[in-house]
Amino acid sequence: MAIRLKSRWFREGQQRSASDRGGVAAVASWRLAIEMVRSLQKAGYGIEVGPGYFQVLREGAIFLALVADRLVHARQSPEERSEFTVAMVRHLAATYAESASEWLPPRPAGGPDWVDDFLQAWNAVAPTYADFGGDPVTGEPDLAFARHFAWRLEPLLPESDRVWVIDQVMTIEVPQAAQALRRTLGGVFDDPARRPRSGTAETGD
Repeated sequence: MAIRLKSRWFREGQQRSASDRGGVAAVASWRLAIEMVRSLQKAGYGIEVGPGYFQVLREGAIFLALVADRLVHARQSPEERSEFTVAMVRHLAATYAESASEWLPPRPAGGPDWVDDFLQAWNAVAPTYADFGGDPVTGEPDLAFARHFAWRLEPLLPESDRVWVIDQVMTIEVPQAAQALRRTLGGVFDDPARRPRSGTAETGD
């Protein structure tokens, strides 16, 4: 089943900053990461709510944020791209922290909090994707990009699931999520004055 997300996030004619768009990209990336984890659970992968679940979710959110960054880089100046990505990552870190605080034990007093946990993961993981790209039209990451993500997920799953997850992620999860993300960001970056009026959006609300 195709993943459906909002394709309209702003009123007609509303001014959109790079930071605003980064916030939308974060919301979409987070929702799609959750859907990806749910899809893996439905496929029989043993991802139980707890620390392991949040490791997988965090990895998926980072991957999709990197996909978003590549999808929109040609539409932005270097300064706008930096503002977009910083806002996206900060928004994701805050969302991750809110969810982790609800489901996981508190972090030790005086140590890094859940926001720090996400930001540290981003700073460590993002450079490992530096050489990967994708199709700017379909939004689908190239094989090396998707395979790297699958390889990073593999050790986070129960040992009995690891042999199957790479194929599942590369052939099902990544293409569906990337296409949904492309459609959402297309709606965010299109010129509202040129966007045709319609009673329904392509990807739903």
